[in-house]
Amino acid sequence: MNSKRYFFYLTRYIAHTIILISIFSLLSIAAFAKDNHYQLDKIAQLNHTATDSSDWQKLVSNPSNKQQQFIINKAGQMYLVDDGITKPTPVLDLSVNHQKEHSLIKVTAIELHPNFALRNQPGYGTFYTAHLEVLDKKSSTKRIQDNSNELILNFDAVITEWQFSSINHQQVNLNTKREILRIAVPDNSMTIKQMSFSPYSKSWNDDFGLLYIALNGQEKWQMPLYSGVLLRINPAKFGLRSFTVPNSNPYLKENEIKDEIYLLGGQNI
Repeated sequence: MNSKRYFFYLTRYIAHTIILISIFSLLSIAAFAKDNHYQLDKIAQLNHTATDSSDWQKLVSNPSNKQQQFIINKAGQMYLVDDGITKPTPVLDLSVNHQKEHSLIKVTAIELHPNFALRNQPGYGTFYTAHLEVLDKKSSTKRIQDNSNELILNFDAVITEWQFSSINHQQVNLNTKREILRIAVPDNSMTIKQMSFSPYSKSWNDDFGLLYIALNGQEKWQMPLYSGVLLRINPAKFGLRSFTVPNSNPYLKENEIKDEIYLLGGQNI
């Protein structure tokens, strides 16, 4: 047997082996899912031309319609997925509405208000986005930052509130845009990785409607705010304040730790 034929059979053997391993792996996953009452369902094929080059960030279910989901990409475009079909026109496009002088770098998180599906309730049709942008010194929104003179804070992680303009969630009312807070960060790798409301909190609980915000950190920034933190706030507007801090937050009496911090030292959350 010459060397060419040998390598031909060897290559085919390796290829067949890989295929068999893949098949057995899929069968194992399916069996595990069946034994644990899981079922894998395709939600949508995200391949239309408007978003081919996009980096999808998060998919959230629409509590008003079990056949719908919202998905947002890094460029700031939010789409409605209806019965497995992604609508071609975004319901929100931050890349268009953002001011050029404060360039949008990336959108990193989205979260629906717990009353999103409840008409005539505060928070109906309301959701929140988090994005990173170049520092906006003219912004009047409250900015959380470390007070160290050693840091150059060139970026803002921004949380914004939005509301839909119709009950079918086809379009966001841009006039409802309201910035909740800004977190000044030292570089563009430090972002808000996730936002969430507690799924176990009910409307009659004291902690209902509190928003948890995960800001990832790095070892090189030795400050509490940039150590990898969870912040906890009430994002509802209160008088002239765009948000309030719960009285139960643990570091209210610590001068060196921001009142909004609920947990710190998580590093790269």
